[in-house]
Amino acid sequence: MGWLLCDYRCEPCGVTWESLENRPAPARVLHVACGKEADRLIGAPMPVVASAKPTPVSRGRSDPLPSHRSVDTRAIADGVPVAEWRKKRREMWAAERHAQVKRELG
Repeated sequence: MGWLLCDYRCEPCGVTWESLENRPAPARVLHVACGKEADRLIGAPMPVVASAKPTPVSRGRSDPLPSHRSVDTRAIADGVPVAEWRKKRREMWAAERHAQVKRELG
């Protein structure tokens, strides 16, 4: 049939313990320490908790950006329209490409 891990409690002693019982598990067993009857406790199975990967810590406003190329969305949070923010990002990348070509051509 199968095995069950059951909890039993002896009321006279106040002792609670687990016992591996063959199905069907008895509702009452003999407590070997005091010799009195102990009742099976009814409980729910232990829930399986899914573990989540830790999320990276979000950067605060006071933390400096690691590079000028880092995507800085603080302007969007302050209410700048996304289209305007994207336009400024494109301008920044175009200026950087222009400076790189200028450096390479000397």
